[in-house]
Amino acid sequence: MDAAAAVIDLMQALPAGGEAWASLDVAETEIRRFRLRRMRGITANWHAHEAADEGFLVLSGEAVIDLDEESRSLKAGEMTIIRAGRRHRARVEGEALLLVFDTIEA
Repeated sequence: MDAAAAVIDLMQALPAGGEAWASLDVAETEIRRFRLRRMRGITANWHAHEAADEGFLVLSGEAVIDLDEESRSLKAGEMTIIRAGRRHRARVEGEALLLVFDTIEA
């Protein structure tokens, strides 16, 4: 989707219900990708992005971002950035809607 030519309603972009994990690319710039993600009672696998930082903005609900040395609890309206190369995972006990953003690797 061309975010420069549209208004994107993030709260309506993913249909209600559905799978415990849903992810949709909602916008992309020359260097950044924005992904809307709904998580319900799920924990992502541990992983690292070697070449790019990754950001998480919680739009609704609560999420925890685990790193090897700490856990960051996020409520709606809060965000965090995970620096490139750091192992992490997201987990949600209830349901949360997140905007995930990262750098598009060439």
